[in-house]
Amino acid sequence: MTKTARRLIPRRLVPLLALPLLAGCAPGPVPPSVPPSEPSTTLNDVLETSDAVVDEIVEAFPGQEPAVPPVLKVYACPGEADGIGYWIEVRSFTAADIPAGVSAVREAFADIETSYGTSKQDIEYADGTPWSVPAHHVLLEDDSGSYLLTHNGEQSGMVSIRTVTACGALG
Repeated sequence: MTKTARRLIPRRLVPLLALPLLAGCAPGPVPPSVPPSEPSTTLNDVLETSDAVVDEIVEAFPGQEPAVPPVLKVYACPGEADGIGYWIEVRSFTAADIPAGVSAVREAFADIETSYGTSKQDIEYADGTPWSVPAHHVLLEDDSGSYLLTHNGEQSGMVSIRTVTACGALG
């Protein structure tokens, strides 16, 4: 998410975005929990950390252009106290050279790559959550979250990144 787009969600509006926390929704993989010793890690902090990773991934693709605005939602972290949640963000962009971008991402993030594939298959996140990927993919996972990059396998075209952040406290 660009710095400009992040400003569209002022800190004072985060409580409104966190309303799904009250409903207990939890689609997708369960993100890593914030240890009790880190109460200062907020939802905004985890979003900023994961956005830095996503920005680095996007920048690895030559000729990339945003395709649609990012989709961003917040959910309650299962098994955590009220007010502890995580973000799911989907960002899509077009790229002029997908193979070069994928190679650059795999090289830069080799230490956190947990899955790579070139066809439709079911993958498993580090927490054991299954996910069906419809195409070529790279799955990266670390303490900041999970980053599932999917693309069409062509020279150029659409690339999507589905991010599930670590848990953070509302506030």
